Amino acid sequence: MRRVRGAAVLAAVLVLAGCWAVPGAGPTRSGHNPTETVLTPENVSRLVPAWTWQAEWTTPRAVLEPVTSPGGVHISVGHKLVTLDPATGVERWRAVLYDAGIGAQVPVDAGKPAVSGGRVLVPVSIYRNVAPGTGTHSYDEQTGADRGLVAPAGIEASIPRDGRVVGTYGTVIGSGIGTVGLFVTDERDATKSWSANLSVYGTEGAPPLSSPAVGSDRFFIAFGGEVRSYSLAEPTGCYFPFPGSPYRFCPSIWSRSFGAGLTRPTLAGDDRLLVAGDAGHVWALEPTTGAEFWSGVLPTTDAPSAPPSIDAEHVYVVAAGRLALFDRGGCGGAACNPVWSADSGGTVATQPAIAGGVVYTATTAGRLRAFPAAGCGAATCAPLWEHDLGTTITGGPVVSLGRLFVGTADGRLIAFQT
Repeated sequence: MRRVRGAAVLAAVLVLAGCWAVPGAGPTRSGHNPTETVLTPENVSRLVPAWTWQAEWTTPRAVLEPVTSPGGVHISVGHKLVTLDPATGVERWRAVLYDAGIGAQVPVDAGKPAVSGGRVLVPVSIYRNVAPGTGTHSYDEQTGADRGLVAPAGIEASIPRDGRVVGTYGTVIGSGIGTVGLFVTDERDATKSWSANLSVYGTEGAPPLSSPAVGSDRFFIAFGGEVRSYSLAEPTGCYFPFPGSPYRFCPSIWSRSFGAGLTRPTLAGDDRLLVAGDAGHVWALEPTTGAEFWSGVLPTTDAPSAPPSIDAEHVYVVAAGRLALFDRGGCGGAACNPVWSADSGGTVATQPAIAGGVVYTATTAGRLRAFPAAGCGAATCAPLWEHDLGTTITGGPVVSLGRLFVGTADGRLIAFQT
């Protein structure tokens, strides 16, 4: 009876715990899972590996950031999408995203998954983003049944929100010539879908372009050295630069220039606070106008190595092996210093994860650390827990379903639990 009761409790925890539906937790890409409370500062030190899933193929097999849903834990691994049981790591289903033989001959890229409306969405770009099979593929989250293409292929990830799929794209259209742009696909009403070019480039290459953070009526991208805000509804004032041009440009709501080194924007809550990082700094912006709330000085002049994360009270930024915390509301002045910082144990290339009063970092060398999200009462905080995987971490950390999930470059997904 005790075993049955324990299983029932675990099942209830899995149902009630918040899912990690999009790379970055939700469409705002905050890195914060506010409904996940199983792992806390009091018990995180007891985290141990619960199970490991290993890809049986050799290359490519880096496990990208997992997402979770009632259907399981979903991971994009090279040319396959795999769904696992969160409690045991047993594989539930897998889907082939593209032919591995073709992938060895022409450029193919599969991005991070997201879940929406009972489906798993994965962007796949094949041969200059124009070959058949390019687009955001969708699969039934419970069975893996192919539900077809739903949008263009987004850079890094295609972000669903309220019946729309939003993303940025890059396409090579000739030798040394290409274009980058953005799209909003409305699955409820195709007439409300739209796309626009951001730049046509030559041999100099395309300016850096991030995936979006998506709010209720607008979205935000980093492009070149700018942060830009666009309406989810098709803007007025779109234009072609000359008669017969195949390129279409649309105005942003606002844009602000910060220089090189911008990370993907992070939106706190729903259209409340936008944060973008640059070399040695982080900025908090008013999302409606782009006006600056405050800026923060990082404990290094290096550019942030991953997008900032935000919870209800704090902003977390990683750069040069340091995790720095700022008060979300600022410090009462235009320029703020970190409230506290910590040694992440190496270069952090993935967004920190926040849940249950704990913030987690993962380094390119495979070191996982957990810190008290509110700090330790000192200027420098020691980790509450750490674990060394000994290999590059390419996916996560993700805190969901009462567990910590991490993907690695050598084809593993590891689940930790207390």
